[in-house]
Amino acid sequence: MQLVVGKIDEGLATAKAVVDQDSTAANQMEYALLLLAAGREDAGLATLDALAGMSSETAAVVERLRALRDFEGGRFDAARSRFEKLIQQGAFVSESLFYLGGLAEQREAWE
Repeated sequence: MQLVVGKIDEGLATAKAVVDQDSTAANQMEYALLLLAAGREDAGLATLDALAGMSSETAAVVERLRALRDFEGGRFDAARSRFEKLIQQGAFVSESLFYLGGLAEQREAWE
């Protein structure tokens, strides 16, 4: 609720307290997403990097998130590389193929 009413610092502090009490991958991911949404890019990305090191499953989830952020941010070469990496790992294959198809259509339209 704090974030909804514009109390960003208080909301992030509350979220951090939750992570400190229950440091599951899901809670850490949620906290990282909140940091990113609040414009705390460095802290959010650092949290994601830590998550990626936890297991191959969390690494794939983090890579997917980074691919989507690259795509939405117009960093299409980086997004393509990340989606290709996900396919090679056998993670989020259908979604990655969907985005790669969209990138191929865009590239064709540019040329």
